[in-house]
Amino acid sequence: MILKAESLSQAQKTAIEQILGRRILQAEAISLRTFEPEALTTQKRVEIVAALHQCLDSGQIESRPREISEEIITEAMREVRPSYRPLP
Repeated sequence: MILKAESLSQAQKTAIEQILGRRILQAEAISLRTFEPEALTTQKRVEIVAALHQCLDSGQIESRPREISEEIITEAMREVRPSYRPLP
């Protein structure tokens, strides 16, 4: 469902702003989506953990971290929190 900010009631706008952690602009559109997360059985969790251990033990994942620039971190933070501003 896509809603236009200009068509929201004040209560709806306030609720959405609280969820987002920022004010919404009149020209913005808000997209809402609901879903049920997949319920994992205990057996499936055990299989996932075993696969992760196998991947780590086989060396498929590098043991040393890659170089990550400050710009990449800032971009990632803004992706999940649009109002994020790095400290000076």
